[in-house]
Amino acid sequence: MTENVVTVSLQETLDRCMALMIEHGFRHLPVLDNNKVVGVLSMPDLVKIIVEQHQIAISQLEARAVNRAS
Repeated sequence: MTENVVTVSLQETLDRCMALMIEHGFRHLPVLDNNKVVGVLSMPDLVKIIVEQHQIAISQLEARAVNRAS
């Protein structure tokens, strides 16, 4: 078990959470709100959310390209 637990706040970005987890080799990252644990992020959670965000961005860019070509 980790002695010096690294945590994030609700305001932390997904990219920063991913970076912390990679940097420290964590599979889970506690999320605090007013020094109270309100959740725990896992690496699969972050990957899923980031992939979904990228898919949305790609779809929006494709739609813009189609609109400009018309």
